[in-house]
Amino acid sequence: MNKPFDSYAEQYANVIAEGARASGETYEYMVELRARLFYGVTASVLNQSSNPAILDFGCGTGYTIERLSHWFPNAKLCGYDTSSESIAHAISRNMNRTSFNHGGNCQLP
Repeated sequence: MNKPFDSYAEQYANVIAEGARASGETYEYMVELRARLFYGVTASVLNQSSNPAILDFGCGTGYTIERLSHWFPNAKLCGYDTSSESIAHAISRNMNRTSFNHGGNCQLP
């Protein structure tokens, strides 16, 4: 369990939203922008793959993966985070085509 990040799991969106407000935008806008920019850079390669997959390393509570699922409707999505609390929140979103894992020391499953 990663206590520093686990303590943010419940309030993750609010913490990020606070930073986003400095730019005059919302948390949702910032995540959607990140997903849209990622799509713009990677879509030509990922959409050519017969089995596209995306790893969100440091996925937090899974909101970015939720947005990516709309931009990449055929991709398998995987989120990884060191915070077990954040992963629990991500899993509770019940998203199709997704899996979430947590661990420490950057050891990927």
